[in-house]
Amino acid sequence: MSLVIHPGWMRTTMGGADAPNLPAESAVLIKRTVDGEQATDNGPYIDTQGNYMPWSAAEFDQRKKRPSMQFLVLTRRNSGEFTAKQFAEKFDLEVARARELYKEQFTRQIWHRADGSGACQIVEGPDEDYVWDKIRTLPFASAGMLDITIVPLKPYTGFSG
Repeated sequence: MSLVIHPGWMRTTMGGADAPNLPAESAVLIKRTVDGEQATDNGPYIDTQGNYMPWSAAEFDQRKKRPSMQFLVLTRRNSGEFTAKQFAEKFDLEVARARELYKEQFTRQIWHRADGSGACQIVEGPDEDYVWDKIRTLPFASAGMLDITIVPLKPYTGFSG
């Protein structure tokens, strides 16, 4: 099995065919190349379910112990700086990565904005840094094509008691 890291992406390949996940019984630290030198002990990390994590295994284990919370992520296309053609060129990659985030159970619900200006979604994670790291793996976000707002959510107390 070989692992190939692209900017903002993770792809696993096995015998030339794409594999959606790594074996569940293994945890792997990917050795990545940065300016010709290999990074060794600080990620990115693939957890035992095959989820891409941008931290080291130790940091991931610590974050995983934190309770999960939900966030509202609002995105708006930066149409002033990018053309419709530029968005169209990355659209299929954006959809593919959005599917991956849904399969990883990071994205819980997702919608296009009715005005056509972007999307919004409910996501889950231990903290806002985690959410930013995941959202930045979307091709539009990694290319700076989106204005992004992340809103931490907490339970509504109006119904309690």
